Amino acid sequence: AGSQAAKSATGQPANAGTTARLGPASDIIYTAQLTVRAANVSSAAARAAQITGAVGGYVSNETTSADPDHPSQAIATVQLKIPVASYQFILGQLAGGLGTQLSLQEQAQDVTQQVADVNSQVASDQAAIVQLRALLAHAGSVGDLLNVQNQINNEESALEAMQAQQRALSHETSYATVTLTILGPKAKPVVHHPKAPPS
Repeated sequence: AGSQAAKSATGQPANAGTTARLGPASDIIYTAQLTVRAANVSSAAARAAQITGAVGGYVSNETTSADPDHPSQAIATVQLKIPVASYQFILGQLAGGLGTQLSLQEQAQDVTQQVADVNSQVASDQAAIVQLRALLAHAGSVGDLLNVQNQINNEESALEAMQAQQRALSHETSYATVTLTILGPKAKPVVHHPKAPPS
């Protein structure tokens, strides 16, 4: 009993700390569209990549359209992935440090319920596979064996699909996505038409 009391006494602070860290947190997907006008588009794009990389972010996509005869009309679109913890700070640096900010739109999508549903489905699929494997060990006929094996295969396929969704959601909630449009001094602003929501 003495050792049991000691265990709970020593385990208590650790458990309390874990509970505090895993408190009610929301899973949010942050996205932003930022347009700036810069004197030199390629330099501004390189600077944006540098600012993002400094906090562990990265460039996931970059397109540049430039006419050698009219460099002032160049346009670059850079998609940046920024760790959520640094998102607001880096967005401020990008908006103020590359040139003149023309527009900024931000969105935050709460996917807490979706994350919980996917995590629950993954756990459920894993439990089903464990139960089916136990059944497989006791299957009598060849027909039973094949039937249980088919069910295992189906559950494993479903589990892989759910785990892929789980990884994608985890990445989307860990990294904010900033679509940065950089316009040269004489480039015309690109009009972003909002996408129609799926019906």
